[in-house]
Amino acid sequence: MSNLKHASLVLRTSDLSLNIANAPNGSINSSRTIMTWTNMNLRTLLGDMYDTCDTFNLDLVQIFSHQAAYVIGATIEDKAFIIQISGLPFINQTYSVRNSCNTNTANLCFYSTAGSFQSPLINSYNGRNILTFGKNQDFFDITLSFVRVNGIPIDTGLINTGINAGQPIPMPFMVFLFNIYGVTKEQTYNNDRRLF
Repeated sequence: MSNLKHASLVLRTSDLSLNIANAPNGSINSSRTIMTWTNMNLRTLLGDMYDTCDTFNLDLVQIFSHQAAYVIGATIEDKAFIIQISGLPFINQTYSVRNSCNTNTANLCFYSTAGSFQSPLINSYNGRNILTFGKNQDFFDITLSFVRVNGIPIDTGLINTGINAGQPIPMPFMVFLFNIYGVTKEQTYNNDRRLF
C-alpha cells in the first residue's frame, strides 16, 4: 500500500484544550482518554482524491507518546486498552456484539502500556488497522476514546498505584499518525465482481 497515492493525518493531543466546549481545535478530558478534534476539512485533507473516490481507507500507522503511562492500576487489565474512533461515516466497521447492532463507533486498535516513565513509546501497526469510510460532508470531527478491555470507558482518570497511590493521573500526550487511501470506483467494481 505504500506506493499508492494517499493523504496523511496527524492528530496531536497537545493541540486540544482541556474540557473547553467549542475550543478551536477540539477538547480533551483531564485524564487524556477522551479526545475530540473538531472542524477538520475533509476536502482539503484528501485533495484531489476527494473528487475521484467515494470511499476511503483510514490506516493507523503509528501512535507515539513522549513516555509510557505510569503504573496505572493493579492488574494487567488496567494497562491494556481498546482505542475507539467515531466521527466519520464508517462502512461495515461498527457492529457491537454487546448491543447486537451497528453503532457510530469503530474499534481502531489495541493499545497497551508497560507502566514506566522511562522512555518514549511507539506503537507501529503496519497496515493491520484499516477502517473504511465514505464521504457525506466536507467538515468532520474525530473522537478517540480509551476503553478498558472489559468495555468500560476510562473517563474518570487512571488510578496510580505508585508514589501517589489512589490519585488519578493522565495518559501522556500522544500523536496519532494515519494514512488515508482512496478506493477508486474501478477497485470497488473489481471487488464487487469477486463476490459473484
